Amino acid sequence: MSTRTIVRRGSIAIFAAGVAVGLASVLSACTLLGVGDGASMQGDWVLVAADDADGAFDLTPADVTLNVEGAAISGIAACNRYGSTVVGQIGDSDEQPVRFEGLFQTEMACSEDRIMQLEVRYLTALGQVDSGLRIDPDTMALLGDDVRLEFDLLIDG
Repeated sequence: MSTRTIVRRGSIAIFAAGVAVGLASVLSACTLLGVGDGASMQGDWVLVAADDADGAFDLTPADVTLNVEGAAISGIAACNRYGSTVVGQIGDSDEQPVRFEGLFQTEMACSEDRIMQLEVRYLTALGQVDSGLRIDPDTMALLGDDVRLEFDLLIDG
């Protein structure tokens, strides 16, 4: 006795259409989260200049890093590690809406007050970011009211 499976052509067409719609939805969501085409934030970055309402940051006490992988960011905010979720993406030379949600950090004691001050200012400024742009292939700026955070791309080698 043999068993045969019968698949109707209409069922295959409906299945294929469902897969196509599902894939389009996933790709659309990835683009909104900064993961799709044009998501030029991806990579490892180091803060090279920063300003807020109180003026320029003193970046000499410690490095501030930003790693963007998919829709997640992480890095070192002078002393502690931090992370968040990216909503939006930056454009090449055109300012685009972007923000960071669910910002969190570790709470280690920092060795110097200057390092702690840098960290607090950086994380406060990052929480105020509402747009960003790629200045050139190796530089991006994250912007907000009275906030400018400028990063250089770290290149292996």
